Amino acid sequence: MKKAKPSKVIYVVCRPSPGQSSGDWCVRMHGKILSHHRKKEVAIKRARIEARKRDYSVMIQNKNGKFSKGFTPL
Repeated sequence: MKKAKPSKVIYVVCRPSPGQSSGDWCVRMHGKILSHHRKKEVAIKRARIEARKRDYSVMIQNKNGKFSKGFTPL
């Protein structure tokens, strides 16, 4: 059986603190959390930097849990 290649995607996901409904954002790659941020905009900037280093795409989660269309930073 052929092993699947890992996807070349970095995710910005909403990960609220316990007891919160929204708030904290984190940057994830291959199931590992790279960083935590209080604001979504700051998390997107960090994800863009990491994606440029690795030639990856970025997927951003909306507050409703769905992912918006991804982008590849230039």
